[in-house]
Amino acid sequence: SSSSSSSASCAERSLGNAVRALSYNAETIMFGICAQTGHEGIDALKVWTEELNLPKGKLHGLDTDGVPKPIPEGPVFIKYNSLSGDAFCSEYHGEFRGVLFTPVLNDGVFRQFGYLDLSLLDDDDDDEKNKT
Repeated sequence: SSSSSSSASCAERSLGNAVRALSYNAETIMFGICAQTGHEGIDALKVWTEELNLPKGKLHGLDTDGVPKPIPEGPVFIKYNSLSGDAFCSEYHGEFRGVLFTPVLNDGVFRQFGYLDLSLLDDDDDDEKNKT
């Protein structure tokens, strides 16, 4: 039924807005991306850092002593910290997929949300962006 799909997208929008609000008010953002492939993980990292206006540093783990390695074709875990903007990519053998989101606010309360859909912040206005 079309009503259930529209309520799901409404819930996703609400969840995305909550993530944005927590990120805006956070001192530090950490997240872990569990993705099916290296490319999917890197794409999610780009979307999440861009959509949350987070600093972008270096992506570690894709070289051996400075020699580039191919992006993993299998599942990856990418750990990100907004203090440095750096992310660390490694092969991942777990079953989870999605983003484990940890905003650090100034109130001493530990908050962690997940696993959130990799495409949660990938807005529907991609069509608008492509027109410009």
